[in-house]
Amino acid sequence: MIRNRLENKIFWLVMIPLIVSLTGLLIMSIDKETREMFKQERSKLGILSRAMSRSINNALLQEGPHRLRDLIEDFRHIGDVKVLAVLTPEGRYGLVGELGPDGEGRARHKGAPSPVAPIVRHPVFEKVLASRGPQEFQHQVDGQLHYTELTPLLNEGRCRTCHDVSKDVLGVLQVSTSLESTIAEIHSIKLRLIISSVLSVFIIGAILRGLLKFFILRPIKEMVRTIREVAAGDLSRQVRVDSTDEIGQLATDFNRMAQSLRRSQEELREWNIRLDQEVKLQTADLKTANLKLEAQQERIRRDLKLAEKVQTNLIPNPLVLDGLEVGVAYIPHLGIGGDAAEIFAVDDHTAFLACFDVTGHGIAAALVSNSIQGEGRRLMRGGASPGEMLVRLNRFIARGFLGTGMYASFVCGRFDLEAGTLTYAGGAHPAPLHWRAAEGRVVPLLSSGRLLGVFDEMDEPEALESTVHMGPGDRFVFYTDGVVEVADEARNLFGQEGLEAIVAQHGSEALEDLMAIILKSIADYNAGEVFRDDVLLMVAGIHNDASLGHEG
Repeated sequence: MIRNRLENKIFWLVMIPLIVSLTGLLIMSIDKETREMFKQERSKLGILSRAMSRSINNALLQEGPHRLRDLIEDFRHIGDVKVLAVLTPEGRYGLVGELGPDGEGRARHKGAPSPVAPIVRHPVFEKVLASRGPQEFQHQVDGQLHYTELTPLLNEGRCRTCHDVSKDVLGVLQVSTSLESTIAEIHSIKLRLIISSVLSVFIIGAILRGLLKFFILRPIKEMVRTIREVAAGDLSRQVRVDSTDEIGQLATDFNRMAQSLRRSQEELREWNIRLDQEVKLQTADLKTANLKLEAQQERIRRDLKLAEKVQTNLIPNPLVLDGLEVGVAYIPHLGIGGDAAEIFAVDDHTAFLACFDVTGHGIAAALVSNSIQGEGRRLMRGGASPGEMLVRLNRFIARGFLGTGMYASFVCGRFDLEAGTLTYAGGAHPAPLHWRAAEGRVVPLLSSGRLLGVFDEMDEPEALESTVHMGPGDRFVFYTDGVVEVADEARNLFGQEGLEAIVAQHGSEALEDLMAIILKSIADYNAGEVFRDDVLLMVAGIHNDASLGHEG
């Protein structure tokens, strides 16, 4: 099948240009023969027409018009002439009519009106009269192709004694011959050329196919058979080389390739044996390493669970004082995270509340967060104000975690029930929200501190602090950015505005209910997905019956 397809491709690659070339030569030969035959026909008719014109002119000059009929009688024996007529300048038949199909001249009957010749309707007739010279052309007559020459009979000086001197042309000689015999002969030549060309193509094709089979396809067929045997796995097979041409060189190269493949196959077999042994050894080692890794991963999982439990335990418990209540909720992003909070009651009427957010997630953020939480608890117990805590924690992070790229946002507030005030300070942390029960509106508690750990020094503590008055029923919402940075399916953030709207609507609710509403709202807004950041929420509420110092 491959041999036959290749044979046909090569055969037609040669035959198609050959056929195209022969066809072109055939068309050129036919065109040349046609032009030559028409040229000969025109030449013959021109010679005949000029001879007749001279004879008629001589007859008119020497013997008179009565000689025309004798000339017509003589001319009718010329078989090639189909139409012979002497026409007046007006286009009517002159002394004699035209030769009929049998060559007999049809003379006009005496007294009958002279008919108009059909050739008058051809524009060449007028051209002959105007140019006073002969014209030749081809035209159709009753479906047959005719060749016609019109020759003017001039009114020369010797004729002017008998004819009107105002006429330059006494008449027009029409000589027409049929080209049907010429066309038939052309068709015969075409047929002979086509038949000879077709026979030549068949003969050349047969010879070419035989040469292709013997010199090209036979060695290729043998090569294909050998290639199939090699492809089946017998790499010992070799192609017989009978020539030094391109096919012979191809066979030689193939034999070299087969030998190289055979050597490669043997080497590959040896490599497979060694590789199989190595794989077995590596598999045993991998099994041992995998067991060790699984044991190590199990220890890591236990440690992470323990770390998560430890960090959960580090989240402060809710606080209840006489007039003040604080609730806490914490949802880490990866089990352990960088958000932390601290609640510290100084006495029955004073308490600290702080939350902070370390950059990043995971173990590193948790370690830094726990360190900051411990330092913050120490400062609270030492009686530091919110501004002082901000300054000292900034120095603690900047110096203790230098070069780690770990920073923290922080906010701290001190509730003083006797004075009825909240003093707070913050560094790059989301602003806590103050819901004023008496006014029914929410006020953000803005702060001016920088991100902790970026620079060693900050402003003076007093410049960083702000103080607001508290009233019965007021609510204070402390949170990290994980609360307000939840997003819906369109990637729109919940934002501080969304949290303010929730607090403004439900600020009068009980503390536990307000926290539950906030957590449910951000979970619903997040389309039920896992939070992408740690979420820390602390809400402090002033009892409705609390006795605050500034009220007195």
